[in-house]
Amino acid sequence: MTPQAGQLLLKEVAPRLDHTIRHGVPAVGCENAQELTQDALALATRLLHQAEVNGKVVTAGNVAYYAFNTPSSGAAPSVTPTPTCRAAPPSSTAALSCANQLA
Repeated sequence: MTPQAGQLLLKEVAPRLDHTIRHGVPAVGCENAQELTQDALALATRLLHQAEVNGKVVTAGNVAYYAFNTPSSGAAPSVTPTPTCRAAPPSSTAALSCANQLA
């Protein structure tokens, strides 16, 4: 990512996402506004990087709009979820590993 894109991300996209999430997204369960803002900012970074790679010119408003609306539209996250301890049989090595992580 170029320095100009980084500045655009920090100076224009991040404040838009922060404001929109704090004032427009109700908290559900243990989610908080900071976590949601971080997720949207990570997506905005990826969008901005791909736009640069493809030679596209985008505005901060467009990047913020798509970064905000993509998770709320039901799109699956790009991060692979970690396996849960319940999925492993109690006598398996995976269950012991999970038990050690939780301890």
